[in-house]
Amino acid sequence: MGLQLSYWLPLEVIIMALATKPVPPSRCTRCSGPMYRGYDDDFTCLFCGEYWFANPPQPLPAPPPVQEGPRKRGRPRKHPIVALAAAS
Repeated sequence: MGLQLSYWLPLEVIIMALATKPVPPSRCTRCSGPMYRGYDDDFTCLFCGEYWFANPPQPLPAPPPVQEGPRKRGRPRKHPIVALAAAS
């Protein structure tokens, strides 16, 4: 039988690894220009305008589900109660 190694990390180590911020670049990745620190610790290249987010934006929420059924056409009636009485 071969030697089996099990890698186990405590939960605190995993959480700290996920919670750490990425290291900001000192030079631009596009043009190698100098980076300027702006608002919220974001960086902008002074030469080309490349932007580096220190805190990435949150993902957009999922759109609401589409209701199944016939498609409504035209404008809704101004007075639906009068329209129901006239249809009877």
